[in-house]
Amino acid sequence: MSGELAELLFQGAALLVPRRFADAVAGCGAVVQPWLMADDDAQISWRSTVSDAELVELTESHGGSPLPGWWDRLREHSLGWVTARSPAGQLVGFVNVAWDGGDHAFLIDTKTRPSHQHRGLGTAVVARAVQESRAAGCEWLFVDFGPDLTPFYIESCGFEPTPAGLVRLKERS
Repeated sequence: MSGELAELLFQGAALLVPRRFADAVAGCGAVVQPWLMADDDAQISWRSTVSDAELVELTESHGGSPLPGWWDRLREHSLGWVTARSPAGQLVGFVNVAWDGGDHAFLIDTKTRPSHQHRGLGTAVVARAVQESRAAGCEWLFVDFGPDLTPFYIESCGFEPTPAGLVRLKERS
């Protein structure tokens, strides 16, 4: 996300979000100012059915390299997941919420179809994950990301920056 777009999305303490997603984002404790977007009718759901094939296709849509079968193996370890679907039923957004079974939840695999990026949909999907993690009794929700996603996670989604550590467990191939 460009710095200019981040400034448009985050003005003072108010997040600018699509009107349809304003309640979900406000439910996370954010101050919101609704606005309309072209795909304002995307349906956001918690723990709705999503297939491995749909996630492979969504990942490929933005140049990712999915591993077929990963969702079928991973799903049972998740607190839940958020899907966003177009009116035609196409998967246009996704985030998985892994957890430790207690106080800690982790956002992984946040994805928005390129045709739906920079419209507030990704922010709304993450906001729903925050809301559902809070409702499940989690105290903390973590996410890690590269520098290019700082405006999205910190400015648009409201995460606080924090130091973290990382150990590479596999050698690069």
